[in-house]
Amino acid sequence: MPIRNLGTLNANITADTKQLVKDLSKGEKEFQEFEKKQSASIKKINLAMVGIGVAVVGATTLAIRHFGNFEQAMKNVQAVSGATAKEFDTLKNFAIEMGSKTVFTATEAADAMYFLASAGLAVQEQMKTTAAVLDLAAATQTELADSARIVVNTMSGFTLKADESRRIADVFAQSIATSQANMSKLGVAMPVVSATMDDLGISLETTVTGLSLLFDKGGRAETAATGLRNAMKKLIEPTKESEAEVRRLGLTFEELDPRGLRIRRRPYRTHLAVPRPYRFVRPEDMRYPRLLVDHALVLGTE
Repeated sequence: MPIRNLGTLNANITADTKQLVKDLSKGEKEFQEFEKKQSASIKKINLAMVGIGVAVVGATTLAIRHFGNFEQAMKNVQAVSGATAKEFDTLKNFAIEMGSKTVFTATEAADAMYFLASAGLAVQEQMKTTAAVLDLAAATQTELADSARIVVNTMSGFTLKADESRRIADVFAQSIATSQANMSKLGVAMPVVSATMDDLGISLETTVTGLSLLFDKGGRAETAATGLRNAMKKLIEPTKESEAEVRRLGLTFEELDPRGLRIRRRPYRTHLAVPRPYRFVRPEDMRYPRLLVDHALVLGTE
């Protein structure tokens, strides 16, 4: 082969070799980039799996913690109420049921039962009262402990059974929805006035209505309750001041019938008309509270 042709061949081989090296180098870089991307993707997948694992572990831990809280709450109920093993299972299932039917959890339902048991209610009484306490607390945005305390105190003051806890909850919720009453005011007022009103045979509805009307007039809880209680006492055991006030109203003590919840033997005066209906209160229940509130606050002062 001529030397010139040999030189041309060597030049071509050298050029091809350089191009091959370039191509190999480019391919290696592309592979390295691909490897980096794959490695990053694998890391992301691993991190995601770790995150899922942490979430699962966290949820499991939280569930175990909640279950532990519920179990402890139920043990507290059993310890206070002295429930038998069978009664304990019944209470436990009931708390779970309340947790599924109300805005409260089973643990919170168990806490409500604990408050009721601490107040001396028997197992069956707890079950009859718990639902009312939960509903009242939810409707009035009240702490469960406060709701349970007020319901139990009212049951005691008016010598009502656990079967009537729903009635108490309804009357309170209605009063709060239609007047300036709230659970805090009722919680203070009811223990002051309930026993006296019950002794006189005056209903829960009439008592709460009278208090609500006083709250609407700006009366504080204890002042309203004390005034209503003293007014009732002075109508039963008249004083000179109360006699004078009744005469000023154009009435007599014989016409006033606290135990009968109405004014007897006289037509109801139009200026004592009730400004709005009270769904849970009978019309005749409104007459006596309205009379006291509009005209007889003097009777409640010492």
